[in-house]
Amino acid sequence: MSRFLDETCDVQQISNRMKIRDSTKKNHQLLHVHPMFSRLVSEDLLASELHTVGLTKLSVFMQVESARFEAKVWPELNFRSQVTALFTDTFDARKVYVPRLNTPLNFKSTYALLGGLYVAHGSAFGANVMAKTIKKSLPDAAISYYCFQSPRQWSQLCKTLETLRECQLEQAISGANLVFNTLLEATPTSLLGHGPKTATSTSCVADPPNISL
Repeated sequence: MSRFLDETCDVQQISNRMKIRDSTKKNHQLLHVHPMFSRLVSEDLLASELHTVGLTKLSVFMQVESARFEAKVWPELNFRSQVTALFTDTFDARKVYVPRLNTPLNFKSTYALLGGLYVAHGSAFGANVMAKTIKKSLPDAAISYYCFQSPRQWSQLCKTLETLRECQLEQAISGANLVFNTLLEATPTSLLGHGPKTATSTSCVADPPNISL
């Protein structure tokens, strides 16, 4: 359903994806203006800034995928390959610094977990849009995560969201905001002096090897 149609429909016909988007809009926008995340679209992006964001995403999204794997739900929405790509891209940086979450993610239900997967897949979808900009700023950067494409998973996620009842959707929204808030809290606002000064290159891969979670 197009955005135009969503905005002209009766409230009861607004898609669940639009509802979760609107209910997480504030936190989503805070990420876009975050001092570190906002640097991703800068022409003078530093490798250390790219690594800082990558390390935080790895720390948070690995927990989302681990929770999905342990719950044995939505195998078609697994985030393993994207986590592997982040793991590969941040290899050198992790030799010096690995972020730790103050509070581990705790999804109160599988529907809250689905909300977490919405943020993870949405972030990867947006990252793919940034690939060209990052490649221009850092030609030798390892950006397999940003090059990764999974349109079928995003389409499947959107279809799954539409099957939720109102009470289940509320749980998904709660889980999505939990992940957004965790990303905001876990990402430093300035560089911590970790990682190499220049990026190291790896090729964009469609399906990187899996890692044990």
